[in-house]
Amino acid sequence: MSRRGKIARLPNEVREELNRRLLDGASGKSVVEWLNSLPAAQAVLMAEFGGKPIRKQNLSEWTHGGYRDWLKTEVAMAEVRRLVERGQALKESGRGALSDYLATWVAAQYAATTSQLQSESKGGPLELKDLRELCRDVSGLRRGDHEAARLRLEKERQKQKGDSGAKAGG
Repeated sequence: MSRRGKIARLPNEVREELNRRLLDGASGKSVVEWLNSLPAAQAVLMAEFGGKPIRKQNLSEWTHGGYRDWLKTEVAMAEVRRLVERGQALKESGRGALSDYLATWVAAQYAATTSQLQSESKGGPLELKDLRELCRDVSGLRRGDHEAARLRLEKERQKQKGDSGAKAGG
């Protein structure tokens, strides 16, 4: 969905700075004043909105839409960076597989999404199609977990078989 409001039409650099200010807890009044003082914002407002300034209502709409989208992306990016760092540390230590951490992360994302779906349904039951889709995805994740466990057991058996064969032949 493409946003069309006053704030959404501002240059990306301005929106990024706005989002950082919101994240840092800046007051709505100070943010609106700051935005309206920017030459880049004034140019957009003049060209597309008849020069009408940004109001607190515009900021409120942004915080419930564009800012939330930005925040989700920032959280996801931070999680990916953390996952990559942990994966690199695991690889260097020779312990664990990155896919194990990834599976845990994906499961956590599903839990968060389930909570979000529940809140979006205004306390009512989740729609059956949402539950079916979620169940199908979780089942796929569990199949992957079981397959990974089966492969680990098989690998251990092969190792034990190789160790006992080496002892018998030595």
